[in-house]
Order: sequence, then C-alpha cells, then structure tokens
Amino acid sequence: VLFYSGIFICTLFFIDEVFVNLEHPYNLRNHGIFSNSPAELVNGTVDYLLYLVLTPFAYNREVLVLASYFLFYFIGLLHLILIYFYLKKIEVSNKFFFIIIFLSYLPFIWLIGKGFGNSIISLIFLISLIYFLKSNHKKSLLVASLLPLFRPDAILYSGVIFLVNFITKKKIYFAHSFLLIFNFFLYFIITKIYYDQ
Repeated sequence: VLFYSGIFICTLFFIDEVFVNLEHPYNLRNHGIFSNSPAELVNGTVDYLLYLVLTPFAYNREVLVLASYFLFYFIGLLHLILIYFYLKKIEVSNKFFFIIIFLSYLPFIWLIGKGFGNSIISLIFLISLIYFLKSNHKKSLLVASLLPLFRPDAILYSGVIFLVNFITKKKIYFAHSFLLIFNFFLYFIITKIYYDQ
C-alpha cells in the first residue's frame, strides 16, 4: 500500500480534460445542470456515472478536486486489494512480486492518478476477469455487461470477456448478451434525452 501510495502521490497531477469533466458535478450541485456550462446543456464528458458520484463533494472546486483525488486513489487501491486476495487463493510463487510489478507500472498509475474514467473501467474489467478465472462465468458476464453504462467505448472490454467466455464454454449467454446491448444503447438514449444529441 505504501509503495502504491508513494507512486500515486509522486505522479499526481490533473490534465485539462479532467477539469472539464469536473465541471459537470460542480454545475449539477451548484446550478442544477449536469453540464460543462452552468448556463446551458453542454456534454463535455462520457463518464456520467463516475462524475455523478463526485456531485455531493462539489460545493466548491477545491473540495471537488480533493474528492476526485481520493476517489481515484481508492479505485487504484481496490485494484491492489482484488489482485492480492485473488493471488492469495491460488498457488503462485512470488505473489508480492507480481503485485509490486503491477502497481509500479507507471502508465497504470498515471492513468488512475489523473482522474480519467478509464480507471473505473479497469477495475470493473478486473472484477469480471477474476470471476472468469474462478470459473464463475455468469458473474463474469454480468459484471462485463455493466461496462457500457460507465462509458460507451467500454463495450470493447465487455467484448473481450464475452469472447473468452464463449471460447471457453462454447456457449452463448443470451440474457447477458441482451443486457450488454441494452446497457450500450441505454447510454445513448440517456444522452439523447438529456442533451438532445
């Protein structure tokens, strides 16, 4: 945890695009509109659910930025915890070596520490992958089918999980496939209704 925390803090800075995303929870909390602009509906993010979580902390920008830092730190920490407990249950030598290598991979820490929505996608994908590795295919597919709700391009990660499950089981899970497609289109329906885009 200390190793991860040190790298997270040392590589910590936000990119302009993230500040654009943070305008959405700020404007929702202070102006009643989930938008990049406080005056009109402007869709400036694809990570609706992630930034909705930050809305309660958006009563001022400083607190919002701090809440965002802690949220993304926590998301990275959840990666560590999931990997640790998964490796703990299987026969793998040098478990801690694998965890340290994973958490010292700078592009991964950079991605999490910058406030991009890909970090939550990575976490959900990891959960789905762990269920797959434990041969719990239905839970793996259920979790993967939720990914497009977080961002539409995450359907590609869902596709990987669905493909691997199909190759392994030689079976199509129609209910999970329907849920995946429904969630993908639901994202665009919400965007169309709210932003009229």
